[in-house]
Amino acid sequence: MSFDPDTTRRAIAQRLENSYGLSALVAKQFATAAVDEMLRVHGGDQHYIPKRVIDREAIRAERAAGVSVEVISRRHGISTRTVLRSMAQDKPKKLTKVTELP
Repeated sequence: MSFDPDTTRRAIAQRLENSYGLSALVAKQFATAAVDEMLRVHGGDQHYIPKRVIDREAIRAERAAGVSVEVISRRHGISTRTVLRSMAQDKPKKLTKVTELP
């Protein structure tokens, strides 16, 4: 996911208006200050911001306890595919038999 400053400013301002009841002007000022500071501190115009940090330990523990992949995905706010992919990353790679060449 690429970081677009203008889209992020609008999203933050809208969230501040809806969640905290700020006026559009004040929300826009806060959002602009936050995004500008992030750009100043972290440099550059483009940033990669992952959607979520996946807690593989919690996912592994829930799966071991018999919790379904669907329930885990809802609890963590990720897709079932992401749950399965994160579990697959924890498994050791299968070795295949290698035969000698003639």
